[in-house]
Amino acid sequence: QLTHAIYQCSAVLLDQDNVCVVAGRHGTATKYAQIYALQQDDDDGVEEKSHVTHLPAINGARYGAGIYYDEISSHIYIGGGCQFGVALNEIECLDVNKAQRWKRLPPTKMGYDYYPTIWSDFNHSLLYIASVHSNSIEYIDVRQNNKTWNVLYGADQAVVKIKA
Repeated sequence: QLTHAIYQCSAVLLDQDNVCVVAGRHGTATKYAQIYALQQDDDDGVEEKSHVTHLPAINGARYGAGIYYDEISSHIYIGGGCQFGVALNEIECLDVNKAQRWKRLPPTKMGYDYYPTIWSDFNHSLLYIASVHSNSIEYIDVRQNNKTWNVLYGADQAVVKIKA
């Protein structure tokens, strides 16, 4: 059971038993981040009570954000979304194993609202964000210390081929 009503939140399955819910609206844009254990039956067929794990709040309040869980690195990425109706160019990540604080990545070159799609490449070294609404795709190499987003498509730029 949710601890309170959250609208336009972002959710991602971490495994078959847990779902992470981040941000959303509770009156205004929020910074909430929680993991909900899905109810299951124990070995005796008795339904176990679900529980909530509160994660650190994200840095920037938002709703309608994209979310992605990288199972290899155990990082949750949340990016884009809206605050006061404005598309955001912010992306944050949290190491689920440490769960100490959300780390901001450099800002994207464009804003991404209305639930952008976030994913990584096969090697989990490039992180992508795309949105039909912003008509663009950007990527960043998460292995680099001096990270910067690169426009793959959009902003009057033709499709660019990248070397992985």
